[in-house]
Amino acid sequence: SAEGAYLIRVLVPVLGLSSNEIPLYLQSIFGVDPALSMMAESVEQTYAKYGRLTFLKIPLQYSYIFTLALVVLLALLIAVYGSIEFSKNLVEPIESLEEGTRSVAEGDLDIHIPRAGKDEIGILVNSFNEMVNKLASAQTEASESRKIIEHERTTLQAILSGLSAGVIVLDEKQNITLINPAASIILNVDTESHIGCNVKNIVKTNDLFSQFVSKAISKIEHKKSWREKITLDLADSTKEIMCSYRELSSSTNNAILLLVFEDISDFLKAQQEAAWSDVARHMAHEIKNPLTPIQLSAERLRKRYASMLKADDLDFLSKSTNTIINQVEL
Repeated sequence: SAEGAYLIRVLVPVLGLSSNEIPLYLQSIFGVDPALSMMAESVEQTYAKYGRLTFLKIPLQYSYIFTLALVVLLALLIAVYGSIEFSKNLVEPIESLEEGTRSVAEGDLDIHIPRAGKDEIGILVNSFNEMVNKLASAQTEASESRKIIEHERTTLQAILSGLSAGVIVLDEKQNITLINPAASIILNVDTESHIGCNVKNIVKTNDLFSQFVSKAISKIEHKKSWREKITLDLADSTKEIMCSYRELSSSTNNAILLLVFEDISDFLKAQQEAAWSDVARHMAHEIKNPLTPIQLSAERLRKRYASMLKADDLDFLSKSTNTIINQVEL
């Protein structure tokens, strides 16, 4: 109806009419209950929707399949791209670390690896960069220290080469680090062959150097500072060495053992000769003292009797007293 309500129309033919007559029908219209109309409308709409869905079933299936395939393909592509990017972000820093490690092993400390991120790999890269920076700083400091040490060593060698006293320098492990030319002359040793040798490993022979080292080391192990005379045996004589020892501290807090010594054999010999000369002078003085009164007596005799004697006697007296005086003066 115009109001939207459902109507039931019934048509019934009128029977008993001849065949040549116009057919007649009886029409009757009945109204439907509104609640029943609403239910019928709902059924009709649902049936129409079902019909449309039935018509669109196959296209919808293909559409869903295509959409799902597209989503799966996109997910696969995203997964592949993500795995490539992840592996790239993971492998590249490791390859950079490997290359940096190889460069550091070859001595190149100017390398710097960019930090990849804030994850464990980034922390590892940052630690590597800090390590390289510290190694570079340490290498620079070591180079500067070597230059300073070489300069001090050259200066020390120039000073020691001008000394008449022998100098032997040992490190804290008793390895020989320096022997000046005077020590080589005094001990008759080749300096270059013993530089770097440990004094405890020097073969104990009868040469001057091994004798000196063995006697000095035996004293070093008991005292930190001393000054003593060391006697070295030669084939037919001895050599007297006056040696001083002192333990010093270097700028690196390492101990330096310093031996300074002189050959005093000639000095002792000259001292001995001077002592004997002094003894001889004293003896001559003691011998000469009793003769002085004799000399004076002879002079007094000549002076006293010169005017009393004749020419011949005076000549004899003069010769005799002169002889006595000359002998005393000798």
